[in-house]
Amino acid sequence: MIAIIYKFPGDAWVQLGGMSVLERNLRSLDKINIEKVRIVLPPGEYPPTISIPRPLGIKQEIVHEKLVENNLLSTLGVAFPKNSESALIFHANLLTDPRIFIFLAGLNCAFFSLDPDATTPQKNWRIALLRFKDLEKVDELWEKVDLITQNDIASYDTEVRGEVDPYCLGINSPEKLHQGWEILIRRSQKRPGDFIEKYVHPDIQNWIVKRICDTSITPNQISFIVIACAVAGAILFYHGLFLIAWILAFSATILDGVDGKLARVKLMTSKLGKFEHIFDYFGENAWYLCLARNLALTSGPSAWLCGIAISACDTVDRIIAAFFEKRMKITLDEYSLFDRDFRLIGGRKTIYLFFLLVGFFSDSLYSALKISLAWAIFTVFIHATRSFWHFRRAPRVGTISAIPEQAKSSSDGTGT
Repeated sequence: MIAIIYKFPGDAWVQLGGMSVLERNLRSLDKINIEKVRIVLPPGEYPPTISIPRPLGIKQEIVHEKLVENNLLSTLGVAFPKNSESALIFHANLLTDPRIFIFLAGLNCAFFSLDPDATTPQKNWRIALLRFKDLEKVDELWEKVDLITQNDIASYDTEVRGEVDPYCLGINSPEKLHQGWEILIRRSQKRPGDFIEKYVHPDIQNWIVKRICDTSITPNQISFIVIACAVAGAILFYHGLFLIAWILAFSATILDGVDGKLARVKLMTSKLGKFEHIFDYFGENAWYLCLARNLALTSGPSAWLCGIAISACDTVDRIIAAFFEKRMKITLDEYSLFDRDFRLIGGRKTIYLFFLLVGFFSDSLYSALKISLAWAIFTVFIHATRSFWHFRRAPRVGTISAIPEQAKSSSDGTGT
């Protein structure tokens, strides 16, 4: 299979998220092993330069042809392979969800439309999947070829671990460009871990991402800043400089989402990102242990034990979550409506930081640490019992395909 990307005379190259929409689509196609792309341009025009200094494994061929919009498919015939190979056809400024490419790549011939109620793709198709021989009788295609809409594409996105509607947007105006930005930001947002990550973090993170997306700043550089803030916060907790330590720790929780969002917007995921959860684990638990060690100097050794217990609860909770996801192929937080709701208040680093900040300003920091421990124990209990409950009710291995449907039903309030 190849891809044919076209552009009409007078169309501008749209830049979005630190690269052209064309480059964004090329990198999406590269990930699904499309080996060749033919870019059909008006005579004398050439594609923009690649923005990201990372090689594309996809072969690009430039074809100069003056296209006729009302007879597009026929005039694109010059770019088609003359064998039975299928070709994905779409406009260069069409911001397309990679899941749509993946879905269409599994078919032989189809049209993708944005209109879920469309009965014919003749006027409103956005992406075509055709073979050269199909062009011989273009008028008959509209009745024979499958029409795919957004409703046919799975809404659950494994990358962000949540349901995100697939997008497909032609960008040809400032309004559409703004809408494209909103799509990219929404697409880059992972499911929030708690109410603070849901209601406080996103606006700050989105503001930062929009301002650094067109710069040379990389996600890895943000990750190193996160590690530095986490380590510095732990050291200051140890020495009793609570407020500065808290600011650094909270900044780390915000930037921890920025690096992931920036990576997904700029398509710059790296090997370092795969180890991010390890850095998070050690950084977060260093806060509890260092703070507890400092409080032990004034409140006795029980404070030290309290910090160790919080760290132990966090470790057990992560093991439960990892085991559940490995067996059920979906996270516990996404499995049912109750689990999704409990995630917003369950024990996590931002929740504990909130407790500790309240304790600091009420001159009861040690009490706040004990409350954090109690909430950590309660969270582990809920997650352990819910996991056991779901394991008892779930289909056996081999029928895992039913799981995403159960998760999907939970968003409608039918899950338990």
